[in-house]
Amino acid sequence: MKVTSYYGGYADMGYVYIAPPNEKLDKDIASRNEITKLFKPEEIQIPYITGDSQISLFISKMTIAEDKFFAGYQKAFESEYGLDFDSHGYLTGFELNLSKDKFVEFIRNQAYKTFHIEWHNKPYNLVTFDHPEQVFHSENIIYKLNEQEDTFVIVQLEEYENYYPQYYYTTKKKPPTAKIKALFSSREDIYPLEYLLKPKFHLEESTTVAVINNDLCCELNVLPQWDSIPNEDRESLINHYVCENCSEVVRIMECIIHGVEDGLLLRGTCNSCNHRVSTHVPLNQII
Repeated sequence: MKVTSYYGGYADMGYVYIAPPNEKLDKDIASRNEITKLFKPEEIQIPYITGDSQISLFISKMTIAEDKFFAGYQKAFESEYGLDFDSHGYLTGFELNLSKDKFVEFIRNQAYKTFHIEWHNKPYNLVTFDHPEQVFHSENIIYKLNEQEDTFVIVQLEEYENYYPQYYYTTKKKPPTAKIKALFSSREDIYPLEYLLKPKFHLEESTTVAVINNDLCCELNVLPQWDSIPNEDRESLINHYVCENCSEVVRIMECIIHGVEDGLLLRGTCNSCNHRVSTHVPLNQII
């Protein structure tokens, strides 16, 4: 499982890739990973726990929502930051508040675990994103992701936190924030057990970014390199990207331009399917 924490910038943010991401992302940002400075490889583990019947008992005490998770998203509740789904409604990843200290503590005390459970006479793999007392709290709510009812998320609803001050809710009562504490699924084709047990933890200090426009930012220290690319080529990189998820020529939304060892890395979301995307611009194309 891949979890990233960015710290020291405007806000401490993290991203959890529940489904396997594009491996190219790992290669492009590997040189920026600080986690190896804090942990030896043998200290980083995601335990696999079987035969713990209490887990099924804990989740049986939670309320199961009648509606699908996506039906309530941005209506009955908000997310911490953003959520990514595939075309069938399966959650592939999510952004959250994740400070450096919390991330390190989660790794050290193995908050990330995978359980094999039996629930409603069906086997599931359950992966946690917090400590047990937060994950298995009886007041948490279980949401199904689709009508197949083969994948569920455990959600903790907390008092509304305005992560997006530009949004204004006209209702007097602002929606709560849905914090995803666990996911359990019988779909190993989407959430392979091998991936859930393979820790890919990435810790990176955020750098100051320059806002180019409402949908494009660039790390300040590599802004000259970006500006050196002809305007027509810059527009093409942003507006004519072939998305690996939907196979369409799309625009990269919410794009951030990062500096990497051998060039620039553009990361954002597809404007067609909202899938996480990235494209690498080598140095020889910049110079």
